[in-house]
Amino acid sequence: MNGAHWLSVKPEFGRGAYLNDGIARFPIQSEVDPLSIGGGPEESLQKESVRHQRDPMYALKFLLLCALCTVGCWALSFVVTQEQSYFFGKKPADNLLCYTKTIPKGSALPVSVSYTNPNNKKINFVTINADRYSSYGYTVDKTDGQLETTSIGYRINGPSLLSYAIIVNMYCEAP
Repeated sequence: MNGAHWLSVKPEFGRGAYLNDGIARFPIQSEVDPLSIGGGPEESLQKESVRHQRDPMYALKFLLLCALCTVGCWALSFVVTQEQSYFFGKKPADNLLCYTKTIPKGSALPVSVSYTNPNNKKINFVTINADRYSSYGYTVDKTDGQLETTSIGYRINGPSLLSYAIIVNMYCEAP
C-alpha cells in the first residue's frame, strides 16, 4: 500500500479504499494534505466572516421579537380606566371577612379569583382595592357564581405588570 499509513474500519462506517478482505481503509489524517480538509484557510476565514456578519442580524431580530411580544402583551391586557376600587353587594353590619387574597405588585393580568365558602355561608359583599394610586386602573368582571350564594368568581383585567398590589376581600354572613 505505497508506504502510507492507513486506518482500517468495518465497511458500514463510511467510504474508503476497499481491498479484497472487505475492510474499508482511510488515510490517517496526518497523511492528508491539510488544504484538502475543509477547503483551505481562505474558506475557513470566509466562514468566520459570514458568521460574524450574521450575529448582528440575529441580535436585531431577537430584539425586534422581544419588543413585539412586550407590546403585544401590553396591548392585549390594556384597560382604559383609572378605577382603583370596586365593591359589589351590600354589607350587613354582622358580616365577617371570610376570604382575602392579595395579587402582588408585578403580577401579570388578567387574574381570576374564585372562592367557595366551605361552611355554606353566603357571600354578601366583595371589595377589590388597589393598595396605592396609579394612573393605570383595572376592571373587574364577574365570571361565575353570584352574590348571596356560597360561591363566586371574578376576573381582574388591567396592565400586564401591576405597579401596585390588589387586595380582594369577601364578606360572608355571620354564623
